Amino acid sequence: MKRNITVFLLVLSLFISGSCSLLKKTEEEKAKIEQKEAEQSFQKDIQKREVAHYKMQTKETKKMMKRIKRASKKLNEPRRLLR
Repeated sequence: MKRNITVFLLVLSLFISGSCSLLKKTEEEKAKIEQKEAEQSFQKDIQKREVAHYKMQTKETKKMMKRIKRASKKLNEPRRLLR
């Protein structure tokens, strides 16, 4: 019983002393997180601008843009090669 308590206290002390470094993020991880957030905000900004651009167009231009988008999807689909 006394041995179990000693082992438990030893393991607990090792965990507490080593856990601080495990919880802290390194500078590289922080930079990666900041870069990811910046990229996400950039993509959101681009998407907002595309929506605003689309809303400013005339009805005929919107139809043309839809047709071109559908046609490009069909052209860019991966094609299977039959053997």
